[in-house]
Amino acid sequence: INGSINTVTVNCGTGASGPGAACDDAHITANADGGNNSINVTTGSKSNSSTTLTGDHNNVLITNTTTNLLGAVSSINAVGGYNTLNISQDGPAGGSGFVASIDVNGSNNTIGITQTGTVDSNVQIKSAGSSNTISVHSGN
Repeated sequence: INGSINTVTVNCGTGASGPGAACDDAHITANADGGNNSINVTTGSKSNSSTTLTGDHNNVLITNTTTNLLGAVSSINAVGGYNTLNISQDGPAGGSGFVASIDVNGSNNTIGITQTGTVDSNVQIKSAGSSNTISVHSGN
């Protein structure tokens, strides 16, 4: 996305049936340069979702749900202020585990990571700026 006030939704396998419905082993990249954008990505097991964001007042939500033991990897890199950045991962991740990484450079951002289920969890947050709010929940 290059611009402002856009909404992007990727539902890989969500609500689908038949071969490939689980959307396992997907690699999804979403990039946005602008303000007031909304990016929502939903994938399945062993997926790798990443978002790079430049601008203010953006919302990003990455959701990974596993139904097997393959885990998932999600990352968000953001430059700007007043952004809301969330990663939610749940299900039986097994030995592969979940990895969630958020790197933000800016102020007044809200950052949230939730990892639940039978998990091997890895959370990485790097924040440069002031008045950022960070919330992490990781466990069974």
